[in-house]
Amino acid sequence: MLRRLCGCEKGLSLIEIILAAALLGIVATGIIAALATSLRVTLVAEEQAVSATLATSQLEDILSTVPPPDGFSLSQTSATMSPRLEQITVTVLAGGEEMYRVTTYKVTPDW
Repeated sequence: MLRRLCGCEKGLSLIEIILAAALLGIVATGIIAALATSLRVTLVAEEQAVSATLATSQLEDILSTVPPPDGFSLSQTSATMSPRLEQITVTVLAGGEEMYRVTTYKVTPDW
């Protein structure tokens, strides 16, 4: 310590370089492990989101086969907005009068 204060020692010792390299290696290993875990979690979340969307879509298809109650009718229209985007509108009629309208969009993925 006294030698450093007086400026007698020049450069780094081999032990300091080895310790710095070891510390850098430990930190880098931790960062790489965290990135790998993050990627794995992201992939699982994506699979769960796709699964939920597919299940919801299938459920909507099943429920849509139920006929409307007496006095009500459904009207469905679709318009192609782009090659991958379709606008779907469902209108509920009661006694020939429009009661409710829902518009949504269907995106066809590039899988």
